[in-house]
Amino acid sequence: GFPVIHEDLIYVATCRDPEEGSGKGRLLCVDPTKRGDVSPELVYNNKAPNTVLPPRRYLACDVEAGDFTRPNPNSALRWSYDKIDRCSGSPAVSDGLLVIGDLDGTIHCLDAATGKHHWTHETVGRIFANPLIVDGQVYIGDDNGDVFIFRHSGDKSAAEPVDVIDFHG
Repeated sequence: GFPVIHEDLIYVATCRDPEEGSGKGRLLCVDPTKRGDVSPELVYNNKAPNTVLPPRRYLACDVEAGDFTRPNPNSALRWSYDKIDRCSGSPAVSDGLLVIGDLDGTIHCLDAATGKHHWTHETVGRIFANPLIVDGQVYIGDDNGDVFIFRHSGDKSAAEPVDVIDFHG
């Protein structure tokens, strides 16, 4: 999916090619105002433990060569959520909540500021679509032709759809 900007933060789902099928994905919240090296971790080596190593193309941290990492105090990463499958859609963010569907057919609702998980809902089909938030409701379709409608809420009871529209034809 494409990155989404909301209230000066960037939300983006990262993964391998969705055509490869199900697999691990990751959802990130990034602060775009940071400058310089904004990576989550910095790489050092035992030979010079106080000197940051420059970026490498293929292996950022070579443990066998004595490399190790420390958290980067200038990191742009606000939070990361990895209990998600690969995504082809983008998240929708409104009223402090983020909603996204993954290729495994799971709809996720998170706190947009912290990444805290509020609820998930399992569908039968895979989700390629972006969710839409309108008038206090979340709409998202799956590849079986169903459109799920949820209350736009972080409450766990919102994990059950208020309606499912069948467009199987």
